Amino acid sequence: MTAMIRHESSIIGPAELESFIGRLGADELAHLASTLQVRAAERRRPITVDQAWDAFRAAPLTSSWERSVVPETGRVRAATRILIADRGRHPEQIVDAMTEVAEVVCCHPLVAAEAVAAGIADGRSLLEGSERG
Repeated sequence: MTAMIRHESSIIGPAELESFIGRLGADELAHLASTLQVRAAERRRPITVDQAWDAFRAAPLTSSWERSVVPETGRVRAATRILIADRGRHPEQIVDAMTEVAEVVCCHPLVAAEAVAAGIADGRSLLEGSERG
């Protein structure tokens, strides 16, 4: 998959990005490289269990999940979706902490794992939909 960057109303592809970078001087390239390294490290860092609990507590429930006998499952799924689609987290960053929370609040460990997996799928599909415009 080729990365594309949206800028205002146009999409910047690899060729345009390479063209832009090719015009930068050594100091500008060094600054850009250090900035990208910091951002990459931030995007790789897993969330903590406390952050997962915060996301769980803040996640809204739909009316059907509120009426469910297992609303916690819906809240885990919603929190996971929000972390991916709205907060830009990668599934690898959240899966362990969210599963730990889910195993505490869900009725069974398999349900916990599936709630997290469904939230990841929901978040990824929202991201794909927004990328296609």
